[in-house]
Amino acid sequence: MYKLKNGGIGYRRLLSEHQFLQVQRRARELMRDGTNLNSIYVKEQTLIYKTNSSDFRHNRITYTQRLYIEDASFENVIKAKNFNELEKIMLNGGIKVHCNCPAFYYWGYKYKAWRMGYGLEKELRRPVIRNPFAKGYVCKHLFLVLQTFPFCSKTLASKFSEYWKKEISK
Repeated sequence: MYKLKNGGIGYRRLLSEHQFLQVQRRARELMRDGTNLNSIYVKEQTLIYKTNSSDFRHNRITYTQRLYIEDASFENVIKAKNFNELEKIMLNGGIKVHCNCPAFYYWGYKYKAWRMGYGLEKELRRPVIRNPFAKGYVCKHLFLVLQTFPFCSKTLASKFSEYWKKEISK
């Protein structure tokens, strides 16, 4: 149901498992507590997000999430006739993810992401103690980012377009 034509994994599939560790509820709490997206950067085919930790008021920790959009290549972005077409490329294409929060490592999301082909960084250590059945797809920070993904896709499409136009002019 969520498998893409080219074999990649879309953002909808990554949001489909929201019960493990109550990741959906905890991501919503992040928004309610004022933990939000600090910034979004574009570099080549990658969106780089910065989010505050849930304990940001006390520890001032910021985590970085990376979303690699497989179909947002230079050729595809330049060929897009308008922003609607570019938005469709982003929303319907394959995606690869990474977060540098401890949960992404220790609860086995990084391992599962690498094994299933949607991880950006290699991880061969199986989470035999904390998550032996490899439940869930992403941590709460990535879940928060992926939830906002379709709502800011027009803005992100324009960021990709601006980025590649700047690269052409160099």
